[in-house]
Amino acid sequence: MSYLLDKEQAELIGGNMLGENARELAAEFKLSRQLNPDIKQPVFHASLSLPKLEDYAEHVDSERWNSIAADYLQQMGFTRNQYIVVRHFDRDHDHIHIVAARVKLDGTVVDDSWDYLLSQDIIRSLEQQYNLTPVLSSWEVQRRGITKGQYEQQRREVEAGSSSPPSVKQQIQDIAERVLPTCTTPEQFIEKMQAASVQIQTRTKRDGSISGISYQYTVDGTTVATPGNKLGTDYSWNGINRRIKELAPQLGDAELLAAEKKVAAYFAKKPTHPNEQELQQLQLGERKLAAKYDDLFQQTLEKLDEIENASWFTRLLPKYSADTAQLEIISAQKDKVYSDWMAMGRRVEEWHSQREEYRRWQSSPATKEMEQLRDYLNTPQVQTRLEHIKEEQRFERERQQEGREISIAVQQLFRLNGIQPQPDGSLILEGNRWRLKQIGNTVSVSVKADNREILRVEGNKTVVFNPTPEERDRMRSLRSKVKEQLQQDMRQRSAERRQSRGFSL
Repeated sequence: MSYLLDKEQAELIGGNMLGENARELAAEFKLSRQLNPDIKQPVFHASLSLPKLEDYAEHVDSERWNSIAADYLQQMGFTRNQYIVVRHFDRDHDHIHIVAARVKLDGTVVDDSWDYLLSQDIIRSLEQQYNLTPVLSSWEVQRRGITKGQYEQQRREVEAGSSSPPSVKQQIQDIAERVLPTCTTPEQFIEKMQAASVQIQTRTKRDGSISGISYQYTVDGTTVATPGNKLGTDYSWNGINRRIKELAPQLGDAELLAAEKKVAAYFAKKPTHPNEQELQQLQLGERKLAAKYDDLFQQTLEKLDEIENASWFTRLLPKYSADTAQLEIISAQKDKVYSDWMAMGRRVEEWHSQREEYRRWQSSPATKEMEQLRDYLNTPQVQTRLEHIKEEQRFERERQQEGREISIAVQQLFRLNGIQPQPDGSLILEGNRWRLKQIGNTVSVSVKADNREILRVEGNKTVVFNPTPEERDRMRSLRSKVKEQLQQDMRQRSAERRQSRGFSL
């Protein structure tokens, strides 16, 4: 408080507190802290600054700063909190300081996890809402900001209500952003950029390795050539190598499938952004209830004064009883409106909490990581690979299932033919073409002509299954015949049981 208020060029321009100096305000903040004394960081401090671009500095008046600060705090979750707004005039860039109690008046605490990311996300929207100069968030600094000339052009266009297409440099950046997620090597990046009409030149060291990259692009007769580091660190040679490694992790088949499920599950839990019209309706309802409560409160005071100031004679008249009954009715209405007002306020807080949850989710590092992983999974190469993996898995499932079914048919065939075990415990059945064998829980089928094993199932796992198409058809035919024979035997045994019980067919 002393740092903010004791400067010569400092002015307390807004807030909802009564104090006018550091000591008084500190004492007020202490009151809210006592509602939740265990909190370690009870006060939130933020500075909002307008950019100074060489010979131009943006400014707004104190009333507009107050409006910006109120919108900022509300979107950050400070809906029923003590706060002050202090404006400083000691720097060339126009700025304010906001100090707010994190403990609300009901004792709950505003969450400050990832607040720096949420804060930047909110500030970007406030720049648009108040027609202020846009600047970059921390995760966008890898791209260079606009130049003074570009800024002046944008400012003139905003004032004129028009807009122009992005600069050539921005278009190079946009093309690179589209190309990068589809690349697995820097060399592939160069090829795809050149295929998109961006000319690439590289600088090499004595050992032949590449040390730098530059871009050249022509739009509507305007050609721009620029080194990669002038576009931003993300577009330098080292930046391209780093991002390709980040975007194209070397994942195995199982990891790739797990990543696909992980991304799908993450985005399935994406919070819903609440409807802005709903907030307007809630706030309108809150204002109406507040006004109605104030009116009923005044009626209560007036009626109470009238009753309390009544003479002893007036108290004997029927009107006094009617006034007393009316006071009770008004008080009950007031209490009901107050309850509805508080409930509406809680719904407003829930709306802001839902939007805050959405903003936190949207700006969290986990979401950005998942978006990056999703972009990687959606690249043509990875999609083709995933389809191939899934096709192989489907084929393997069918192979395992068919092998097990034929194995069961072989075992049933042994029982149908009454095959007795060999001295070593094995069951063997010699056919015209195949040799069927079972030892323990292992079943095998071999071709007699060349002793080639075409099926081996160990328990529930098909280890070998490599018949020719003709042999596979014969196996399926064998399985069908065994199934038919089993059904016939079951019908015969069922008929024999009926006859033994005195029933005729």
